[in-house]
Amino acid sequence: MLLGLLFAMIFGAGGESEFATSIPNIQKEVKQNIVDKERRDSVLELIKDYEDAIKVYEKETDRLQEKVNEVSGSREVSSEQLLTQYDEYHQARISLISSLIDYRLMFQQQITDRELLGVIENTIKTTSQDKIKQQEQQENTEDNLNLSLNEILEILKRNIKDPDMSKRVTESFLDFERTMYDYLDTSRDMDEERKAMLLNINATKQQLEAVYEQSNLLRHKAARDFAVLRDQVITNTTEKEWKAINKELKAFFKS
Repeated sequence: MLLGLLFAMIFGAGGESEFATSIPNIQKEVKQNIVDKERRDSVLELIKDYEDAIKVYEKETDRLQEKVNEVSGSREVSSEQLLTQYDEYHQARISLISSLIDYRLMFQQQITDRELLGVIENTIKTTSQDKIKQQEQQENTEDNLNLSLNEILEILKRNIKDPDMSKRVTESFLDFERTMYDYLDTSRDMDEERKAMLLNINATKQQLEAVYEQSNLLRHKAARDFAVLRDQVITNTTEKEWKAINKELKAFFKS
C-alpha cells in the first residue's frame, strides 16, 4: 500500500511554502527591488544556498519515501516497523524545515519592508483569473483523491473473498477516508497560513516553527491512521490476497 503517493495528493509533494519556492522568478524580483548591490548580491547568494538545500533534501526524501513504500507492501513488516521507517523520512523533513527557517530569518534581516513588498507584490496579487485557477487546482486535487480512494477501495473489495473480512476492511477504510478528507481541508488552511507569512518581515523563529509544526503533526497523525488501516488489511487477508492487492495498487499508481 503506497503511503507516500497517497500523502502526496493530500499534502502536496513537499508541503513546504517559503519565499524561494512561493515567489515565481524570485531572483529577477530581488534584482529589480534591491538597489544596494552588496545586499542584493548577499540575498541572491542566500537564495542559491536555499535552493541547493531543497535539491539535497528532495533527493534524500525521494530515497526514504521509496523505502517506506517498499516496506509498506511487505506483509512481514509490522506497522510498528513501518512507522519507524516513516519517522526517518519525517525527521529528514523536520531538518529541512529547520534550515528553511534559518534561511528565512537571514533573508528578512537583509531586506527592508518596502523591498519585501516589491519582491512579493506580484505573488500576493490575486486576480479573478488567479482565483478561478486556484479553485480549479483544488478541485483537481480533490477529484484525483476521490478517484484514488475509490479505486483503492474497489481493489480491496475485489481481492478479499471472505464477506466478513471484506466488510471489516471496508469499514476501516471508510473511517480512514473520512479522516483523509479532513486532513486535506486542514492542510489547505495551513498552506494559506504559510503563504501569509510572506508578508511578515518581522516573523520570529517561534512563529515560523509553529506554522510548520502544525503540518508536521498532521502528517504524523496521518501516518498512524494509515498504519491502523494497514493492520486491518493484513489481519483480514490471506497472503495471496495481500500480494494481489499490492500488485494492483502499484499498477494503479503507475498509470
